[in-house]
Amino acid sequence: MSAPVPFSSTLASLAGDRTVAVWAIVAGALTLFLPISIWLTMAEIQVVESSAEARIERPHVEVHTEVSGRLTEIDAALDREVAAGDVLARLDDALVRGELASAAARVLAVQAELGGKRAEAAELAHALASLDFVADAAGHEAAARTRAARSAASFARTRSEHAGTLGAAGVVGAEEAQAAKAQARELAHMRAASGFREVRVEYEYDRERIDARVELQRVQVQVIALEGALSVAQLEVQRLTALAERYVVRAPVSGQVAQTTGRRPGEYLQSGDKLGTLVTDEAPIVVAHFSPRAASGRARVGHGGLLYLDGFPWPQFDPLPVTVVAVSQEASDGLLRVELALDGGASLSHGLEGRVDLAVETIAPVDFVLRALGDRIADGIGPGR
Repeated sequence: MSAPVPFSSTLASLAGDRTVAVWAIVAGALTLFLPISIWLTMAEIQVVESSAEARIERPHVEVHTEVSGRLTEIDAALDREVAAGDVLARLDDALVRGELASAAARVLAVQAELGGKRAEAAELAHALASLDFVADAAGHEAAARTRAARSAASFARTRSEHAGTLGAAGVVGAEEAQAAKAQARELAHMRAASGFREVRVEYEYDRERIDARVELQRVQVQVIALEGALSVAQLEVQRLTALAERYVVRAPVSGQVAQTTGRRPGEYLQSGDKLGTLVTDEAPIVVAHFSPRAASGRARVGHGGLLYLDGFPWPQFDPLPVTVVAVSQEASDGLLRVELALDGGASLSHGLEGRVDLAVETIAPVDFVLRALGDRIADGIGPGR
């Protein structure tokens, strides 16, 4: 039988075993937490924020009526392919068409009257030019007659004076001298009459020319008035033509009918009533709305994400990669608008809805934990707590 171990030695042995265990635990903890610490501080993880909602949108245009009236024709079936300018609907424009026909008839009537007045003005101008020529010729003729009468009267006066001298000398008889004087007086009267005739001819032709010019000016004023009336009538035709065109609803852009309001011929529509929506052939975009806390200052152009469409579960259908192309600077209705492009040019139907998971930043895990802890504390001490 061995000698008993002293109690003090037993205690020392137990203390040594305890020290070894402690160091073993410390070593194990260091072995476990050191990699975790390194990962928490050195690793990088992506922070992904999910949108409150997301929707596939193509550039679209709503189609509205421009005037009030009764619908007579509509051709805006869903999915119909249309080109810009194609007729989608017509409203009753009978009254406008009647006014347009009257205005067009007025234009034709004014044009006909204007043509007649222009021809009359041309004839009067030609007649006035002819009258000027005749008046000038008559004036020259009267002046020539006056000069001839003046010459004859001068010659007769000289001959009478010579006959009087010869009669006083007894060379010629008294009867011949008297005859010479009488002839001289007659020619003097004829000279005066020629002068008066020249003045009268000039006055008469001047009066005729004045009357002709007044008549020409009167017709020219009528031509100007008719030209103004024609312009007004043509403007009225243009106005009514434009108004009649507003009763025809045309496609403002090329694209596809994506929505209709179910209007039927016979219904009375007010100006501005919606008939449907057209989507263009341009590439679709994803419009997502995020909370300002999630996206404001964090979502930037070029960030990537994934689009999950409602009705297409991700275990069966792969999510679609998207890239941010625009970020709104202000929130609307408590949400921030973010526009994203579909990578690879995928073509999707307008109006599909879903969710976007957007990678907004890359941070260390410890920062993520501290941020989450801070958000939880902030929510706990917020208003009303």
